[in-house]
Amino acid sequence: MNIVDVLAPEYVSIARQMIAQKTDEKTPTVYQLEIIAKDRRRVRLEVSTRLIYHDGKPVGVQGIGRDLTERKRSEEALAQQSQREAMTHRISQAIRCSLDSLEIFRTAVNELGSYLNADRCSLFIKDETGNRATNAAEYHAEGILPAASNFELKDLQVLIEALDQKGILCFNDAAADSRIADVYERILSKAGVRSIMYVAIRVGDEVTAAFALSTTRELRYWSESDVALAKAVADQTGIAIRQAELYQKAEATSKREVLVNNVTMAIRASLSLPEVLNTATRELGIALAASRVHMHLYDPENPISPVEHEYLATGCNSIGPFHANYDDPVGRQLLCMTKPLVISDSLNFDEGPAAVSAAVREHARLLNVRSQVAYPLMIKGLFRGVLCIHQTDRLRNWTEDELSLVQSVAERLAIGMAQAELFEMVAKGKSEWETTFDAMSDGIFIFDRGGRLKRVNRAGAAMEASHPRGLLGRRCCDVLRTTSEKSTCVVERAIEEGRSVTIEVTPDRLNRPILVSIEPVIDKQGVVTAAVCTARDLSELRKVQAVAREHQSLLTNILESARESIYAVDMEACFKWSNTATLQALGLKREELIGRRVCDLVYESDRELVSQKLESALNGQAQTYEMRYFSGDGKLRYARCAWHCP
Repeated sequence: MNIVDVLAPEYVSIARQMIAQKTDEKTPTVYQLEIIAKDRRRVRLEVSTRLIYHDGKPVGVQGIGRDLTERKRSEEALAQQSQREAMTHRISQAIRCSLDSLEIFRTAVNELGSYLNADRCSLFIKDETGNRATNAAEYHAEGILPAASNFELKDLQVLIEALDQKGILCFNDAAADSRIADVYERILSKAGVRSIMYVAIRVGDEVTAAFALSTTRELRYWSESDVALAKAVADQTGIAIRQAELYQKAEATSKREVLVNNVTMAIRASLSLPEVLNTATRELGIALAASRVHMHLYDPENPISPVEHEYLATGCNSIGPFHANYDDPVGRQLLCMTKPLVISDSLNFDEGPAAVSAAVREHARLLNVRSQVAYPLMIKGLFRGVLCIHQTDRLRNWTEDELSLVQSVAERLAIGMAQAELFEMVAKGKSEWETTFDAMSDGIFIFDRGGRLKRVNRAGAAMEASHPRGLLGRRCCDVLRTTSEKSTCVVERAIEEGRSVTIEVTPDRLNRPILVSIEPVIDKQGVVTAAVCTARDLSELRKVQAVAREHQSLLTNILESARESIYAVDMEACFKWSNTATLQALGLKREELIGRRVCDLVYESDRELVSQKLESALNGQAQTYEMRYFSGDGKLRYARCAWHCP
């Protein structure tokens, strides 16, 4: 048999060259060849040749071959392992050096696709919110068209379930494999796929993404080393996705905290409700990159609510003339909401009652709203309005982090609104109190525990001929000062003893009597914290009293000068007062008469009549009658009486 019959075709020329070269050299020669075995396997041999001599002359070449197949396989396996480790290291470095998930995904598909010599290598991420698989990154060889960007999850349900169970799915001939016939007909055939391998990417226990490696120019047998490499890259990518999720969550948390802090600072810095609401809508709009953020506040007495505190992104039109009506279907729906209304596609919204969904679509058409969020503002369980967020330039799937951000701002807004309303109530009460405080005719002085003046009304300041602010801080002893006071200050005494003090003084400045009342202010622990001093000018009262005394004296003189008996009785018909004529007629002294019953001095036969007339007079009916009584000298006398009840 000729050696050419067993040599691999590409090694025939090498063998001939080495044999020809051997005839000129006496030293052994070592080189490598590949032969074709009977089972058509290629076997690599290490051949050592030397010359065969007869009678001192070379007559042939002897070759000894050693099988290098296992060694070569080991070397190739080591080389492949080294390459895999190098590639895995590059992907790991990308994960460590970058927090950009897209950059990491691109690195993974480029490294994996190029190493395995695949025509396409795509990384698809499952989007539960949008019910689709999104092509996050893709590698494709030169001359190969890219795959489609997104697929509906319902079209991939069989693959998803199989990947969840097995982790890796290999299809060497996709067109002929019954397991993937439906997917091939609807998706893969249109992309020209001949062989494809799916590799699950797990984050924890959940398959959230997958690699799709495919060939379009020839069939491909996916070897164990291909599968092992793809699985190793998938594990690294799963770590990257987890890190990206954590980073995004941390970034969203940081963004939410910054925004909430800004809104909180605005609430603390200003108790003006419009200013707080304007700050909140502006900060929220910027943080979410929203087109429009505004509010519709709710007034139970008026169902019409205009657009208020509107934030507009650059290029977005205002909806200022538009108003919400809480009596229409959408308005009634908002009034009953405790959770936000989140809409990804407003123009095609068809959830809930038909009237509500139709109104939402019409509203979206009129205002060019593609996606929106309506978040109810609740204060102590009561609906107070709605926070509206619009996206007009694109459809938007609102993420949990974004909705969490809106919730945080809405909660702070509710707090801010409650605080602002409380402040308005306090400010109104303060204004009313100050108005009442200054309108009082009595002077009011409020001293702290140390006896320093903290507050005084206008009447009190007028008593000191000063402006109220000019008196603040004065000692109690320097207010309404009198030179005649030799005892301790009455304010100090009231604070020290913790009891009320009332005294009449005549201040040097006023030279007229003032009634001063000091009431200590005592806290829950029984400690005196302040004192309230009321100063009432008694000069007008004294003038009135003087006039009254004068009139009383004149009236008394008139009554005393009368010759007729004039007297007054109480409701028990007892004498309270009488003039001198009455005393003379009865022969009694004043102290003997006052307190005695009228009927005791009447003749016995007339007492019943007098009692009846007296009762009628006490009931308001004037009475005139005659009666008999005994005079002071014991004689029986007649008298005509006229009784009147004031």
